[in-house]
Amino acid sequence: MQKPTEKNELAEMVKKLRFTDDEPINLIARNTLNSGEFVPLPASISEYIDVKVESSYDKVSTAEGPVANRDIVVRVSTTQGGGLKEKCMRAALDLVCVVDTSGSMIGFNPDGSRGTDGKIDRVKKTMSRMLDFLGDSDRFCLIVFTSKAKRVTPLINCTEQGKGIIRKHLEAIEAGGSTNIFEGLLQGLSVLDSRRDKNQVSSIFLLSDGCDKLSQQLLVKTFSTSAQYDAFSDISVNTFGFGEDDCNLMELIADRSGGVFYNVEEYSDCLECFVECLGSLLSILAEKAVLEVELLPHKAFQELHLTQIYSDAKKISDIKLSLDFKFLISGMNKHVVFGVQLPFSAQTKEFVEQSLPLLKATLTFCDLGTKQSHTLPPTVLNLMLTAGDKGKENESVHRQVLRTEMVNFQKNQITLVEKGNLEEAKKQEKLFELKYANNMANMKTNTLVANCYAQFNQTQAYVNNANTWNPWQLESEKRKIVSQAFSMKNECSNIANRCYGNQMQQMFISKCKK
Repeated sequence: MQKPTEKNELAEMVKKLRFTDDEPINLIARNTLNSGEFVPLPASISEYIDVKVESSYDKVSTAEGPVANRDIVVRVSTTQGGGLKEKCMRAALDLVCVVDTSGSMIGFNPDGSRGTDGKIDRVKKTMSRMLDFLGDSDRFCLIVFTSKAKRVTPLINCTEQGKGIIRKHLEAIEAGGSTNIFEGLLQGLSVLDSRRDKNQVSSIFLLSDGCDKLSQQLLVKTFSTSAQYDAFSDISVNTFGFGEDDCNLMELIADRSGGVFYNVEEYSDCLECFVECLGSLLSILAEKAVLEVELLPHKAFQELHLTQIYSDAKKISDIKLSLDFKFLISGMNKHVVFGVQLPFSAQTKEFVEQSLPLLKATLTFCDLGTKQSHTLPPTVLNLMLTAGDKGKENESVHRQVLRTEMVNFQKNQITLVEKGNLEEAKKQEKLFELKYANNMANMKTNTLVANCYAQFNQTQAYVNNANTWNPWQLESEKRKIVSQAFSMKNECSNIANRCYGNQMQQMFISKCKK
């Protein structure tokens, strides 16, 4: 196995492997996506993207002094494309499937003989069926790995002839040997990095049920900071775990690359999670999307500053933060949640009954087709300074705070259980319940809150049964909680709560079930 050097490890290693035999993009097919069910991506997508800012209260009362605190939510949302209701905007895709073919992927019967419905058998069948959802404008590459990685096919067009070639190679796959995820992922990145032509969207599907320790060390080092992956910012890695995988590692890879982690065992049909992911990829509107938030100093306050940042946003200074969304997907709603402290000044009362600008939020993104950068006009949040009541609490802001706090709670509980600190876990459970349980119970008609309520109960059961469940049960429940927390954190589609209002995705899932 190759070991990365200290400087720019991943990019240097990827560039040592070059694959320049990708088939030319089928431009005719890509330009005629509007035939049938799909319509092409629009020339300008700015009109389909909206940035909205909300505060937990829309007023600041001088009676709150000497310091007022507000929770703030910045929502970035995209529409399906104006008046389009039955049709879906459609990107063209370059997809590389990196498949674990190690011995653990083999299925065995109870007597120890080779089974016919093992993990590798399901993967082969699923990949073959998944090809039906790709069209002439898309390209596909297959890579398999055990202790070494092998590129089975170059990027080839998904015409009927191309699909036939891919299916023959899929059928010939046999499992056996050890696991080396790092080498497989390295080849996948190299295939996409060295292409002569690039489609509008590029992604890797990484399928595995385990991880060797050396790969784990390298992958954690590579993906622990987003800077290592910056050179491949237009490539998402979507990870699919088949049971025994290190779900924390698979989640980390997906999270840092703008992808999604899927626990395949949660799905009744293995195909469903793959087409669910495909639906999102084919609905990508823009890439390299970054949201920047800046507080606006005012004489009414001594010094505005950010307090708690609930989301994964990066704090640039006391008054600035940014969040790298990587991709904007049709029908999505993403929320950045943080707190702001407003210390009153000697001049505060001079501004009573005035609307004061508190912050501005600016979204920058890159057009898929032209690769040009665009910046939307800043969205400014104004709050009224009053001597009276601060107004009614904004429930949508409260729900977003609850969502982010639930993610932190779940991860913390898993860490405490794994360290054997059950007393502290139970203490944290009571504190969380005291803070949020009543609100969760009273607001269960809201889908997001109901999902939080269910996940709280599941996490509670995980802690309470930690001493009685066998290791397999405990690990199984942990994987479910990690998967749910990941989906809750990223507000992405998952089997329990499909957060994307994505018609392409839902259409694919409907076809899959049929």
